[in-house]
Amino acid sequence: MKSGIKHYSIRLLRPFAMWGSFYFVISFLEMILVDKTSIYTAIKYKLHLLLVESPGGGLWYVEALLWICLIVRFTYKNDENLRNYLIIGGILYLIQGTWNLEGLEFASILKSMYFKVFLSERTFIFYGIYFFIGIFIALNMKKMISSPIRLFLLQVILYVAFAVTNLKVDYIVIAMTSQLIKGFIAVNWFLIALNISNDSIPNCWLKYNSRKVSTIIYFTHFTAIYFVKFVYKILNIEFNTKCTIACLICIVLLIAYAVLLCQSDKMKKIISALY
Repeated sequence: MKSGIKHYSIRLLRPFAMWGSFYFVISFLEMILVDKTSIYTAIKYKLHLLLVESPGGGLWYVEALLWICLIVRFTYKNDENLRNYLIIGGILYLIQGTWNLEGLEFASILKSMYFKVFLSERTFIFYGIYFFIGIFIALNMKKMISSPIRLFLLQVILYVAFAVTNLKVDYIVIAMTSQLIKGFIAVNWFLIALNISNDSIPNCWLKYNSRKVSTIIYFTHFTAIYFVKFVYKILNIEFNTKCTIACLICIVLLIAYAVLLCQSDKMKKIISALY
């Protein structure tokens, strides 16, 4: 497990460094030229953000994974550690769902301490649990095989349950339940993709390309956002008032771009170089 995590972190580091550098520069220039932030303030903020969350471009989850890989590298002793990681990660994840409740003093104290270091909740502290769930699924792959249709139906039920629990999140039990359901929704989407990719659906294009498509979209999605913002600026359209249309444009552009790269054999070198 330890050697596999080392290999995984090295594989993540190259696209993270390349895309992270690009987004760091773009977001830094945006702060100075668009938001009129002073150079000193922009540098201070971006370096702080780089250390605890992301260089920019929505790469916070990759940075969270890299931090988790580093922690595991220095704390892992045997396979029993996975259970401890899951328990600790699960507790931290549930805590995040409670600390916006009024009158919960311990959560308020934890939140205050947390934000003295971190700038948002999008860090390895709360989302590292998904990494360990992924390892657990990989170690129990045969037990995870199911019908994608059945999993889709389960997803509908989970979304309904999540909506119901969010109607009145005033109690700690309801808040934790809502947070737990949200976690199940995220994991179930992964299981749906996993089962679409297995042999139960022969000759499915997604079977062979779902991982590539998701990777391309993940690293490129902020490039699409910047592109649409730039076009809006040229056309003198207010981005904030037309953000729904902008979102749909970005989705279409990203899917088309990802499919184009995966469909063409000539594009394989681009995929290996950029992603």
